[in-house]
Amino acid sequence: MKLFDDTILNDVFDTVVTEIKVNEIMIPAIVTNGALNKNDEQESKHIHTVQKVNQGDVVEHEGSKYLIVTESISKRHNKYKNIMEHFNAALNVVGATTRVIVDYDDLGRPIYDDIEEMYEVPCVIGFNRIGSPNNTGGLMVIENSLMAKIPKNDDNVLYVKVNNEYTVEGKKYKVSHIDNVQTGLLIVQMDYVV
Repeated sequence: MKLFDDTILNDVFDTVVTEIKVNEIMIPAIVTNGALNKNDEQESKHIHTVQKVNQGDVVEHEGSKYLIVTESISKRHNKYKNIMEHFNAALNVVGATTRVIVDYDDLGRPIYDDIEEMYEVPCVIGFNRIGSPNNTGGLMVIENSLMAKIPKNDDNVLYVKVNNEYTVEGKKYKVSHIDNVQTGLLIVQMDYVV
């Protein structure tokens, strides 16, 4: 049973949308607050769009950046609906190495220096937990590891690797596993380095 015509839904949508940036392109959307959960470590919001927004896309909304963390294949009530989480950290990743001539020796042969390019990868980081208040009688232990969600793109797939070390909030972590099965996202497991 269809309660409303798609035209009516589109007209209502058009009256309440705001323009936001998705991957640096302005699109109309409605952004609503997600459910509050005491286990949430960063803000999450719901995004409703006429155009398809993909998992792993970067959204700029009200001066903050978010990562789309859900995949929306089909429309619901003529709109795509996704969940986005606030970027709460960044990884400084060593990228491509460029060889440059810095000088010449006495015989006129070039002396090279290799320069590693660094780039910043915004990410959504959360702690790994054992147990939860719901099923262990209030006992929750935070492991010495982090899980980072980052956009899956050519550079991140190439340069974010197992055994790389990154500093997060002054502590050093080593990548122990990368889940690259999800469309648009890399899930990076990082363990604390003592």
